[in-house]
This record gives sequence, structure tokens and C-alpha cells, in this order.
Amino acid sequence: MGGDWTFFTNHGYVLMALARQPDLRLRDIAEVVGITERAAQGIVNDLVTAGYLERSREGRRNRYRVHGETALRHLLSQSYRAADLLRVMVSETEVKPDEGPCRAVVVACGDYRYQRALQELLSWEGLLEHAELVLWPGGGARLGAPDADQVLDELDRIVAAHKPGRVLLVAHQGCIAPGVFASGQRDPVATSRALIRLRRRSTSKVEARLGIAPELWFLGERWGRRVALRTEPESSMGSPRATRLDKPRTA
Repeated sequence: MGGDWTFFTNHGYVLMALARQPDLRLRDIAEVVGITERAAQGIVNDLVTAGYLERSREGRRNRYRVHGETALRHLLSQSYRAADLLRVMVSETEVKPDEGPCRAVVVACGDYRYQRALQELLSWEGLLEHAELVLWPGGGARLGAPDADQVLDELDRIVAAHKPGRVLLVAHQGCIAPGVFASGQRDPVATSRALIRLRRRSTSKVEARLGIAPELWFLGERWGRRVALRTEPESSMGSPRATRLDKPRTA
């Protein structure tokens, strides 16, 4: 047996590299691990398929999330999880605060069921590391309720400090926060038509206070699709338009 060997496979090294720095490009992975870019791509695909990695698109680059709960594959290590290995081998992660400008402020509900969908929405919009996030029961829909002043004060502070160009008001299906329409309907478009009745009050409040016309977004419950609620002219207020963004939730 020659002397050129290691204790781990290249799959393990690729997983470690992405645990340290989740936004590595394929050529960077190849350089760190010491393999070809084509081999790096194949290994990343294997890790995604096996459930060790989750891949999402952020602007023009991929970003990876390690699923540490996934069991290791070898018979001798099946009682351990990926997190057990990484906890020992990865002492630090190279995830640095982005130094770019704040592009948006986002008001969303803190409902735990929709946090992953919210992160995906921000990723698709290129805002994952470029937005101030305000979690408030009811999210964007709550701004149409009478007690919206506290959220507006916070938005005012953020806009004054960071000068974002966008304000996203995010609501979700089946919300039961006070002052927000709650529906048992499963069709996100149908539910959005009910929630959109609050848009006149919420959009006018935000625009008057911040000087920015807000974007209304809606998260469906089952399909993992995004529905952008675009405000229609006053003459057609009775027929709101809901546009589905058919971007499936990352498996």
C-alpha cells in the first residue's frame, strides 16, 4: 500500500468544506479538496441526493445547507449523524456578514412553519444576506390592523439607518394573528384574495410613513409556491390580481 492515502473519502472532504463555507463555488471546492471541478460537481450532486446537503440559488451563486441529522452511510458509523462528524472536524465556519448595502426591509410572520419558505423567498429574490428582517405576528398583513404603529416605528428606524430600496410585506396562508384574516382554504390564490383586502390600509400606511411603495407577498401552505400580490389601480380594486411564481420549494 502506498503512502498517499487519507482517513476520509472525497465526499467527506467536500461536506466539510461546505460546512465551513456554504457559498463555495465548484472550482473552489475542487481546489480545496484537490479534485477536478467535474468530480466536485458529481460529489455535490451525490450529497444533495442523499440528503446531506440542501442547495438553493442566491443570485448567481449556489448556497448549501448541511443537514446534520442525516446518518452516516458506512455500517460502522450508521449510529452517528453527519453533525457528529462535523462537530469534531469543523471548528469554525467562514460565514461573514455581508458588507454590501441593505437592499430591503422585510416584514413577515414568526410562524415557525413558514420560516423555511421565507428564507427561500429571500434567496430567490437575492436578498438572503441583504435584508433587515422584522418578524411580527401576522407579518405584512398585520400592518392593515389598528395596532400597526409599533411595526411602522421599527420600519421607520431601519429605513432611516440603512436606506433600503424595497419594502416587502409578507403574509401567509392560515394566519391566526390578531387582526389578520384566517382561512381554512388550501388554495393560496383564494386565500390571498381575502388577505388582499387589507392591502389598501397597509400599503398606504407604509408609503405615507416611509416614502416607499411596498411589495405584497404571500406564502402558500402546501405547494411551496410564492404568490406576488400586485396592487391594481383604484378602478379595479374589486378584482385583485394574484400572480403565482412557480418556483417549487427545494427538496
